[in-house]
Amino acid sequence: MLIPKRKQTYSMDCYFRQTWVDRRLAFPGNPSDTLALSISMLGRIWKPDTYFYNGKQSYLHTITTPNKFVRLYQNGRVLYSSRLTIKAGCPMNLEDFPMDIQRCPLKFGSFGYTSKDLVYKWNDIRQVAIAEDMKLSQFDLIATPAANRTDTLSNSDSHA
Repeated sequence: MLIPKRKQTYSMDCYFRQTWVDRRLAFPGNPSDTLALSISMLGRIWKPDTYFYNGKQSYLHTITTPNKFVRLYQNGRVLYSSRLTIKAGCPMNLEDFPMDIQRCPLKFGSFGYTSKDLVYKWNDIRQVAIAEDMKLSQFDLIATPAANRTDTLSNSDSHA
């Protein structure tokens, strides 16, 4: 994780995992059966249009192949995982520097769907996992709180 204070941003490498149920993809068999789908199948199934509201720049790792996978469970549950680097905005208050505490959120949601169509919820068991060997030379990572929140964005038909 990189946190340049002057730019009021932070950068992280992460495995961003999303799961949902698409009953059309259910298949006969044991409940513990899973199928690992090829990357080419990813374009043929529905996926949420997730984007990072406070993202400044992000990219999918592609060495040596795109770093993503899809796993399909017998009941139609889909697990989609991708390795991303995300640079996000973090408004910092540095009045108490160097004894300050900053909260740098990563806000994400659907680009086009409303909450009537798509709702994001954190996994209750494993919301955010931090590698034990992750260290930041100038910072202490105190907590990784995860909260479900619904924002209403105005959609005006007026044009400037």
